[in-house]
Amino acid sequence: MDVFAVRCYLSAFLAATRNVTFAMQKAMKGVPGFSEWYAARIEELERDPEARFFKEARNEAKLGISVYAGGSMTHGGGNETVIRHWFSSTEKAQAPEVDVETACRAHMKRIAEIVLDCYDTLAIYIDPHGALTLDAIRTRGMSVEDLEEELGFARGMSTFFAEGEQERLSVL
Repeated sequence: MDVFAVRCYLSAFLAATRNVTFAMQKAMKGVPGFSEWYAARIEELERDPEARFFKEARNEAKLGISVYAGGSMTHGGGNETVIRHWFSSTEKAQAPEVDVETACRAHMKRIAEIVLDCYDTLAIYIDPHGALTLDAIRTRGMSVEDLEEELGFARGMSTFFAEGEQERLSVL
């Protein structure tokens, strides 16, 4: 069991998972509805004891303090050796009661679900396939001409290539 490697990987994991939310905030700044959506996700994370632990663990890692408590080795069935690693609690948050790998997998899933929810909720602003639909532009209070202008084209340009709003969107 290489304790130094475990501590390094754990530190990298803590920084990377926190950076996902930082990157999301930066990329989505100014997108209508994002601030409210994100505030609700932060409230959920603050109520979740394990999410709170990971946030505090990342803050401690920035100070050079490791939440890695140690490891254990047991023998499973046959000749199998089972190695598990464990967290120590921070001053502000209780460590998960499961091993490091199990807790990290659950936290990664939690972060991925937040990213997916952002995509699903705000697709009309971030996904070209979602944004270039009649429903999406109407939800945004726009017309096809407004979208043309937003994309850098002259208003009405698509009328030279197609008739009807849906066909004009296909051109865009």
